[in-house]
Amino acid sequence: MKPNVRDPNFPTRAVLNRVGDRWTALIVLVLLDGPRRFTHLRREIGGISPTVLSETLRRLERDGIVTRTAHAEIPGVSSTS
Repeated sequence: MKPNVRDPNFPTRAVLNRVGDRWTALIVLVLLDGPRRFTHLRREIGGISPTVLSETLRRLERDGIVTRTAHAEIPGVSSTS
């Protein structure tokens, strides 16, 4: 039987849907240069709300396209008093 890529249950449809997302391509392009903190990523992309960026990053992580690393420290804040 010939594969039907128009079938919504076809396995590659998930990849096509993700790549076709409005912000995914921009996020992936920025991340090709290396890891970015959330605020830097948002600044570099421009025009994306924090909520949409978070949701898109979560989907990309869930789909195995990006990985996330949580850092305990806050950039620019010294841990010494």
